[in-house]
Amino acid sequence: MNSPIQQYRPVMCADGHTHGQLDRIGGDNLKRTKDERGPHHWRP
Repeated sequence: MNSPIQQYRPVMCADGHTHGQLDRIGGDNLKRTKDERGPHHWRP
């Protein structure tokens, strides 16, 4: 059973570490929330 991707869920790296939080999905990319380093970041 697949669950929908929800806003503000943790984005996990392949090594199991948290890579930020999800802001939204745009097409085939994930937009992470802003962090202390500045602007939003898009990930494929």
